[in-house]
Amino acid sequence: MISRRSSPGLENALSNRARGNDATPERPVILVIDDDKASRESLSFIFGDQYEVITCISAKKGVAAVHEDVCAVILDVRMPEQDGFSACDEIRRSFPDMPIIFYSAYQSAKDPLDIINDHHPFAYVVKGGDLQRLVKLVGLAVQIQSIIVRNRKLIRRLQAAKDAASK
Repeated sequence: MISRRSSPGLENALSNRARGNDATPERPVILVIDDDKASRESLSFIFGDQYEVITCISAKKGVAAVHEDVCAVILDVRMPEQDGFSACDEIRRSFPDMPIIFYSAYQSAKDPLDIINDHHPFAYVVKGGDLQRLVKLVGLAVQIQSIIVRNRKLIRRLQAAKDAASK
């Protein structure tokens, strides 16, 4: 299940992308991937006033929901069928610069240095820990990724202008 806290919906974002509409969303988009309904709902509540929040119930659906306008991913580590580490690796193949914040109750699932070296997360936050830390990290990730996305769109426009001028 994929849900969005506010009105435009994932379908609209995907259809705009399919039509080539590069308009920046009014609010930055964050993606929450967690099999726990309570976690998804609480994160939607916490971030919904400031961000467009897409929630996904599984790693597979979450990986499919990532698109260029997503500014940060909050990713649970332990989920059925596919864990957050392999989902992170899949997301990285298509979006190598995407800030991914692991958000899990299982901080001892893997050695922290192995997590950093193997998956390069933006951060790892323990559920039930410092919520203000998560809020600050998401804010920072969104700022950085928004700049990256804006620059990529500008480069595409400049390249298109250059190509048109050379014809």
